[in-house]
Amino acid sequence: VFAAFLVWLLAGSQNAYCEWFFEPTMFDRRGRGTPPTADDWGYTILAQDSPYDEPLETDRPDFTEASSVIPRGLLQIETGYTFSYDSEDNTRTRSHTAPESLFRYGIIDGLELRLVWNYAWQDVSSPGSYQADDGADDLLLGTKIALTSQEDLRPESAVILHLGTPTGGTAFTNQKTEFQLNYLWGYDLPNDT
Repeated sequence: VFAAFLVWLLAGSQNAYCEWFFEPTMFDRRGRGTPPTADDWGYTILAQDSPYDEPLETDRPDFTEASSVIPRGLLQIETGYTFSYDSEDNTRTRSHTAPESLFRYGIIDGLELRLVWNYAWQDVSSPGSYQADDGADDLLLGTKIALTSQEDLRPESAVILHLGTPTGGTAFTNQKTEFQLNYLWGYDLPNDT
């Protein structure tokens, strides 16, 4: 019963997950009927189509974005850490970025909302000088819209629209509102046997 409640809570009452659990023929208002066994609940939960069964395709910032959009009602949180080091002409630069957060939420099929936030630390040193900066990057708010699904030679495609807000730290902000547009496309290759 607890597992059924969790599925109902996560899926929403209009979703296919809930239809079997709350069919009027299963129980009447007085509780009459044959309650399902533990095996019935497990079979029903596993037999349903679930957005969680799909492969996870990430869009983590600063890496290649996928051309797929996450399903309706799903919240996907992606994070990471990047360290970079460069040493040229007696100048050493070290940078750290974290949490590289990307929050994706499926509003309807083919449309997701996105929020991107990051924090950076950087130090640059050369003989006789040292400079260290840290602060947030500008906050990005946006959406991803599915355009086409893959069919024959036509690729799966989507577009990402982002609005950059000048909310970052002094060393990392663009100091202006920016609009970004990314067109994404990709092919799933057939499985090798």
